[in-house]
Amino acid sequence: MNRMKRTFSRRYGKEGDLALLRSFLSELTAESPPQAYWHPGDLVWTMFQNTLFDPPESIRLWMAGPDLLGFAVLEGPDYVVTQVRPSLRGSGELEEQMLSWAAERLDDRERNPGGEIRTNALESDHATTILLE
Repeated sequence: MNRMKRTFSRRYGKEGDLALLRSFLSELTAESPPQAYWHPGDLVWTMFQNTLFDPPESIRLWMAGPDLLGFAVLEGPDYVVTQVRPSLRGSGELEEQMLSWAAERLDDRERNPGGEIRTNALESDHATTILLE
């Protein structure tokens, strides 16, 4: 993947986005050890088990041209799941943008009175853990 391509983020909702995310997660899940925070089934479950979940409002994709670099999903009033291509993890290139997007979206004193954002990191993902700390 060419890192020189212009990166941008966009809302979920273009035709083929579900397939793009599932393929991305399948690729990372197939690596050894797995590099995905979510299994493709977790994505589908999150999107379709709750009729109030609005994918275009709750999912954002980070791209470089047609290549998916990562995505973020808002879950609940204070939680965001981020998934970044392993080669970019911990660099802050995408995670800081993802967390800023989540902070803006989760800035609701009624639903999230503490104003804090929760996320996770794999125990083996030292770069992301350091970045989050």
